[in-house]
Amino acid sequence: MITAILIDDEEIALKSLENKIRKNIPYIDILFTTQDPEEAINKIDELQPELIFLDIDMPMISGFDLLAKINAPNTEVIFVTAHVNYAINAIKHNAIDYILKPIDIEELQAAVEKVKENIFEKENLNKQITLLQSKSKNRSSIIIPTQQGLSFFKPDQIIRLEGTGGYTTIYTTKEKPILSSANIGKFSTLLEYPNFFQAHKSHIVNMEFIKTYLNEGTLELTNGDFVPLSKPRKKQFLEQLNNKF
Repeated sequence: MITAILIDDEEIALKSLENKIRKNIPYIDILFTTQDPEEAINKIDELQPELIFLDIDMPMISGFDLLAKINAPNTEVIFVTAHVNYAINAIKHNAIDYILKPIDIEELQAAVEKVKENIFEKENLNKQITLLQSKSKNRSSIIIPTQQGLSFFKPDQIIRLEGTGGYTTIYTTKEKPILSSANIGKFSTLLEYPNFFQAHKSHIVNMEFIKTYLNEGTLELTNGDFVPLSKPRKKQFLEQLNNKF
């Protein structure tokens, strides 16, 4: 089963999508449906669904803005909208597919098959990486899954990591940023205390590259990047900083 949440501000469209999924794709477990994007944000963080069906053009908050507010690194997204001109932006937001209203059953099924394949690939990849890490006698390098394969980096080469959707951008001392197919939660278990700190739900920093701590809650790094430090993590950060130095 693939767990899912459906979000559309139009009641008729939401009911239509729900009915088509229940009738044609029985292996989707619909956890929640809502017309309220703000309610959806809380439910996504709480339930951590594997898939979100998301309308784009909604009042108060768009589907794109909603994605920026959630903390669900493993969740796949299928946009469902009446507006074809959103396609490029949908791709930029790492949506796995884009379906136009009125919904065609075959297009809906094809989009969900992509989700199914993606989830399967991620699960297999995570298992392989975990196995490689556990078997490795030399823990001086970590394994980073990318779209091209696997890259190996020493932790002291990693400046920071930034999670977007189910992916992670890794900034290093050696080359241009690397896009990893693993979510940032995976790296939070690989990169060990006290050298690394998760300053924000979407950001991990190497403590060795912190140049300045700004009182308003921002970390300036030696490469010129700025990373937000969330209020709930401020005390923990200062304690870790004190223990390190």
